[in-house]
Amino acid sequence: MSAPTSKPLNIEALRLPTNFGAANNVKKLTVNVPVGKPGRTQFFQVHPDREMIFLAAIYEDKEASTTYLLTPDVASAFPDIARAVELYPAIDRQGNQRLIPVPLPGENGQRNPWHDSLLQSIHCSMGNWVRISANKSLGAYDVHVALANLPGPDWSGTKIESLVEIAFRGHIIDSVDHAVIRALQGLA
Repeated sequence: MSAPTSKPLNIEALRLPTNFGAANNVKKLTVNVPVGKPGRTQFFQVHPDREMIFLAAIYEDKEASTTYLLTPDVASAFPDIARAVELYPAIDRQGNQRLIPVPLPGENGQRNPWHDSLLQSIHCSMGNWVRISANKSLGAYDVHVALANLPGPDWSGTKIESLVEIAFRGHIIDSVDHAVIRALQGLA
């Protein structure tokens, strides 16, 4: 008895199209918005409208990998922990949105080379897919622009207020009695 012959499996025929969700009337909801730089292999674009930049004070708890949004009153009361930043809305090739914080210049009007090169990468990413990687010997980020003519991101329905609200949900310090402030003062 001979073994049955079967057709070779066409793996490519099993692949879903990249617009599968759209083709089935599915819309992806933004329920998580990370705050931070994209990874070194992630291509991203920043929203080109200057009205989408959100000026804020943040506190970055590096040990807990958590970023908090501070109200102006709290930031004024604790300038040693508050970092004034511009939050830029960005989107990666998979449609994931994030906020990229860029520290404002210091009192002397200067940014350090890392922050300056991050800002330059943001300007380059307005209309171009870019990725950044740390160049420690240079002390700044290298900016890599995608060579292919890739389609642009879909910014429809993107509102900076919504992105900030989602990004900092449960991470807003609005009182000097907040548990994070109390812990930083050694009171909790």
